[in-house]
Amino acid sequence: MCPDRWLNEKYSYLHVKIMNVRGAFSLYAWERAPSVELAASPKLLEHHLIDIAGGVLMDWDGCVAVNNRVIASAGRLIARHLGRVAIISNNSTHLAEDFAAILASSGLAVPVERIFLAGVETIRAVAARGDQRVMLFGSAKVRRLARDMGIILVRDAPDIVLLMRDACFTYAKLERAAN
Repeated sequence: MCPDRWLNEKYSYLHVKIMNVRGAFSLYAWERAPSVELAASPKLLEHHLIDIAGGVLMDWDGCVAVNNRVIASAGRLIARHLGRVAIISNNSTHLAEDFAAILASSGLAVPVERIFLAGVETIRAVAARGDQRVMLFGSAKVRRLARDMGIILVRDAPDIVLLMRDACFTYAKLERAAN
């Protein structure tokens, strides 16, 4: 399930920047009302927008966590809005369960259904396309997920090549994918 399917289509898009001790980070929120009174101070406006949002998408790296450790201010924000928070990341190495466990170790029970990772969503999309021969360069966890979802992983003559973060990527692998 993609974040846009999790959030109701009637919400309008807002982009809010929040400052914390490590610098600025962005939150993406969907507001139920078509407009917001902008008379409040920027700080109050930020809180107001988050309070009225139907859902809050928070990026993982550098916003929710640094080196996979939850930032205290992000943890407080998640705790306050737990029922409306979804985590998003361009991560293609881990699974939603990994991030859920990290969050849980900080006392935050974000369901895996509300953690959206680029690698996992890519695997889901390829699996939905049907039986295809896929050359997948990625972590062992992501490769296992692909196999569990019925994707046929091959070393040669693929229909699709998926390149994700692969700590063992080599020139030989690149050459195999290109040929």
